[in-house]
Amino acid sequence: MKNLERVLQEFNSQKEDIEATLKAEGDRGKKPRTEVKNWLQNVQRINSKAQSIEQEVKKRKYFLCARLGKDVDAKIQEMKDCHQKGCSFISLVIDAPPSSGLILPTTTLVGENTKKIVKKVWEDLMGDKVTKIGVWGMGGFGKTAIMRHINNRPQEETNEFSDVIWVTVSQPLDLVKLQAEIAMALKLSLTEDEDKVSRARRLLGKLKAKKKFVLILDDIDNHTFCWGLRSMGCEEVRVPPLSKEEALNLFLDKVGRNILHVPTLNEEIINSVVEECAGLQLAIFTVVGCMRGVDEIHEWRNALNELRGLVRSFSGINADVLGRLEFSYLRLKDKKVQHCFLYCALYPEDFAISKDELI
Repeated sequence: MKNLERVLQEFNSQKEDIEATLKAEGDRGKKPRTEVKNWLQNVQRINSKAQSIEQEVKKRKYFLCARLGKDVDAKIQEMKDCHQKGCSFISLVIDAPPSSGLILPTTTLVGENTKKIVKKVWEDLMGDKVTKIGVWGMGGFGKTAIMRHINNRPQEETNEFSDVIWVTVSQPLDLVKLQAEIAMALKLSLTEDEDKVSRARRLLGKLKAKKKFVLILDDIDNHTFCWGLRSMGCEEVRVPPLSKEEALNLFLDKVGRNILHVPTLNEEIINSVVEECAGLQLAIFTVVGCMRGVDEIHEWRNALNELRGLVRSFSGINADVLGRLEFSYLRLKDKKVQHCFLYCALYPEDFAISKDELI
């Protein structure tokens, strides 16, 4: 038993040393060799089995049966062999391939449908049949969050794509600006005297020269542009709202599940507020920010009535989102903060606003 503990301790010390080295090298842009990754997976498997045997030995104390004794000896030998393999590595890392794009910050995916969409889009990207994908749905449903995950996966999981390009489309659509941003990502110089068709031809030539690439256009809100993509044979992927259960779970996760145990509140009023969010992730995040820490039921009723009134006061394609955003705006307690919010609204979309200028 003592021999098992000693070998297990040495085994884990070696594992920790190698993992620490990999982390340090990773910070310098290196990546683990495939055989080292396989070795670490094998270590995990051996470690788990060795710890199970150790627990079984402790339970039986002095009554160690012959079978268990053989298991202990076999596991000790396996750990020694694996330890020796770890000592034989000439190098733990290799140079990582050049980054094909920017890794974007992501949020946790919410809902089964969302995860299925990411899976489908990824499978289409990795296959050969689909070349254009249109992910669509109402504002606030989480389309950008989904595509951020898609943007990062080619860079983290495969070297199959030479370039991953993310461009946020400005509103109103400025085709010249869009072409310029794609060209910048491709390190292609476009001149101002070129017309849109010439620029498009050069961009297409540059992209066709790539082995395989991903171009993500985020926040397209131009109907003519969207219909143009549809006529090109885009594979359409619709992002639906969250189900009632998913919306409630997201709300409770963000506001704090202890709210269910606040004596002055009840589940009915909480469910009613969540239902007014209509499965919109953006709306849920917005309302949570206003209701977190509010324990009085009359305040929840007031908020519910206000939310209902604001949602019904808007019409048009973005009505569901705008009403809930105004609810958040009206609940900003500081007038200065409200003024900052309104001032930001004067700028074009995606404009870089200086904090000093804003305040």
